[in-house]
Amino acid sequence: MERYVKTYKSKWQNQYTEEFKRSICEEFLKGTATLRSVERKYQIGNSRLNHWLIEFGYKVKKPYILETTVMAPASASL
Repeated sequence: MERYVKTYKSKWQNQYTEEFKRSICEEFLKGTATLRSVERKYQIGNSRLNHWLIEFGYKVKKPYILETTVMAPASASL
């Protein structure tokens, strides 16, 4: 699998191949790794994978956790 389309002399100006992008997206969509861990594994930029997923028509929502506070029961006497 080719990582770059060899159109520029500099590595930073090269574009990733379609095959490379799709294989990375498929690996993430299998659910075995997080978005950031896949980006670190293949040394691609932050949010690059998220951009590719959107480009290929996948909607990936970031899960978030809401913290709730436990309130003390109200006392009956005032």
